[in-house]
Amino acid sequence: RFVRHGEFYDLSVPGARHYLAQGIWHHNSGKTVGLCAKAVMVMLNYPGSRVMIARRTYDELIKTTKQTFFRVAQPLKDAGLVDRPRNWEYTEQTNYVRLTTGAELSFSNLEDVSKFKNIEVTGIGIDQAEETT
Repeated sequence: RFVRHGEFYDLSVPGARHYLAQGIWHHNSGKTVGLCAKAVMVMLNYPGSRVMIARRTYDELIKTTKQTFFRVAQPLKDAGLVDRPRNWEYTEQTNYVRLTTGAELSFSNLEDVSKFKNIEVTGIGIDQAEETT
């Protein structure tokens, strides 16, 4: 049963990356799915928005985050709301998604942050931010 909307916080334990709460061991709490769902919501609610999803390395971005986004955003493709990429496959090389509303999403790694000096975006989501420290 759905209880409410609200702000939620994630816990992380250095090293083990899991924690015990209410007698249950927690791990992989769905942060990536939540990040991708939030990006989809911004793109749908704000036509013309520019969203970026980033992760520390390109390899991690493609193997996990981008793959999850394509799974979460599949209903947009099915509804005919995706303009680009034409080949709806997370391994496609453009790292760019554009909706028919003009909203755009780009995928990027954080290996060279100097490339972000003059970009304008509506929002940036960093997957596994603890890896960037």
